[in-house]
Amino acid sequence: MAIRFYENIGKRIREIREEAELTQAELATRADLNRRSIMNIEAGQKGVFAHTLQRIADALRVPIAAIWPGDDDED
Repeated sequence: MAIRFYENIGKRIREIREEAELTQAELATRADLNRRSIMNIEAGQKGVFAHTLQRIADALRVPIAAIWPGDDDED
């Protein structure tokens, strides 16, 4: 279940990033992370701390709730 949770977060981040027409490198720079971290987060391969999610949300200019999995995500 935890793996699916992180996959859903990663999917939401990727979708929002692509809608904003940002590359992974651009998002990484804005969030003060490295590109590899963004790649792993988007792939759901990396657990992520709440403060890191907030930095990503801020970099994407969306509320953190926009990247948090909801009821419509698969279990």
